[in-house]
Amino acid sequence: MLNMVAGSRAKMSDEEAARNTHRVELAGSKPIRVLKSAVLFGANASGKSNVISAFKRMRDLVVDSATRIEPNEKLPIVPFLLDSETPHTPSEFEVQVVIDGVRYQYGFMADRDAILAEWLYAWPKGSRQLWFERFVNSVDPDEWKYGALVPDSSSLKEISKKTRENVLFLAAAAQWNHEHLGRVWSWFDQSLPLKALNSGPGLDQQIALRLVDDIEFRNFVIGCLQKADCGILEIMAEKLPVDEARFQFPPDMPTELKRKFLQSLTDQGLVDVQIRHTAANEQGYADLDFGQESDGTKKLLILLGTWYDVVLCGRVMLVDELSASMHPLLTRMLISMFHGELSTQSGSQIILTTHDTTLLDQELFGRDQIWFTEKDSSGATSLVSLYDYRPRKNEALQRGYLSGRYGGIPILEGFDPA
Repeated sequence: MLNMVAGSRAKMSDEEAARNTHRVELAGSKPIRVLKSAVLFGANASGKSNVISAFKRMRDLVVDSATRIEPNEKLPIVPFLLDSETPHTPSEFEVQVVIDGVRYQYGFMADRDAILAEWLYAWPKGSRQLWFERFVNSVDPDEWKYGALVPDSSSLKEISKKTRENVLFLAAAAQWNHEHLGRVWSWFDQSLPLKALNSGPGLDQQIALRLVDDIEFRNFVIGCLQKADCGILEIMAEKLPVDEARFQFPPDMPTELKRKFLQSLTDQGLVDVQIRHTAANEQGYADLDFGQESDGTKKLLILLGTWYDVVLCGRVMLVDELSASMHPLLTRMLISMFHGELSTQSGSQIILTTHDTTLLDQELFGRDQIWFTEKDSSGATSLVSLYDYRPRKNEALQRGYLSGRYGGIPILEGFDPA
């Protein structure tokens, strides 16, 4: 289980504690400190990416099950396949979140055919309240329980009657405009953005349009790129007119298909993005198309587009292989920026996976922010916190990790990392 509640920092100064944590006020209870970030290390195929995938699968089911999954449609559940029994075992998902000072515990159990259990508890006054429980019984109708203290509880029974077996009740309640359950649903929809941070030839259309329309966003991106010492002076973005002369269509392409293509571009907006670099020429600079940039610069620009919204709106960001295509010092700079003022005011968080062992540094991450993925003899993944190993304050974490002290490394026969 990935725990984002900070470990004991009793011996740390307020400044040290605040560097990597947020103070979160809780209704009817003492405030807690939660981690600004968590970083996952582990061998290839040890399950790091599966942690990110589990978040994505849970989010997709919550956000889409009431609107996009048809009656009798199979659910996108992927069971553990390395054991003879687990392919038929349900998958279970659970998170605890704080929304407007109220702590919520939400989870569900499902297989490919149906939602088998679902539950939601809340702490609006400091003690746990049942808001709803749902359990599938193979003999009798599904068993439902509704908390007497949940706001507008009278409507929950009616909503449950309209909830199909392959739809989450939380999603159905949001669709039927239940205000308080809708808040929890909205956390998945709005506070857990999931974007593919690839480095393909094109720039995300929303980011490109934003570079045109949002001067604060463009200045943020340019400032970060200049800090990254990429030799970038400026980003120029402009909307282009959409007309047939701009494209080379096949001679036999139907007119109606051309029209639909051009209309689609008109609706989305066609944007040209040029990036100005320092250059040893008369002008002192050269302009490159986005597609001509290095994979690292592409990924950084796409990452910053998502990062800006996460920081601005207090969201949770999930990044698989943050360090891919980027220099270790650049990755370190981005994390330091996030731990600084960028995330402090909004309460945003980031969960990332990486193989970059230079990030194993107690000046960058606290011991409770560093996690390792380990596979057992059956191939199942478990998460272990560095905090559990109680390393010394000045311990060389990178050396200890590569020597196998904390696990999470491949066992290579005949190879000595020392």
